[in-house]
Amino acid sequence: MYGRTLPVAALALALAEVRYGNPRLGFVYGLVETPPIDVGAKVSATLNTGPTGNLIAPLSAGVPVAVRMAGSLRIDAGAFVNVGLGRKEDEKNTMGLSVPVSPSVQIAPPITVAVDTGFSIADLRLARRRCRSRAKLVH
Repeated sequence: MYGRTLPVAALALALAEVRYGNPRLGFVYGLVETPPIDVGAKVSATLNTGPTGNLIAPLSAGVPVAVRMAGSLRIDAGAFVNVGLGRKEDEKNTMGLSVPVSPSVQIAPPITVAVDTGFSIADLRLARRRCRSRAKLVH
């Protein structure tokens, strides 16, 4: 999520202790930084640690935006192009689109409540047939 990090930051996904695999690494660069809005550029990739397949799958690039309103209200959003590399010789590469949205409210200095939601299309070639949206509550 852009805006909760420094203007230049390295990202890593923390996985559960009982499971390890396919870490996601990324880079965010701040382009516009003003009190009400921040805009950046982000590139990230999932590293495939399995025995078969491509080393990087998928690769994601896009523009994250953080908007701050009313002191404690904030909305993180963005638009990202995701490139999936076929893991086997017979699989095709895919290109998708994701638009994550995460509104959050800081209810006390150490406590923030946020909802992660958004819209994504895994393969633009199949966009007319099926699309998916996601929502989850985080704290």
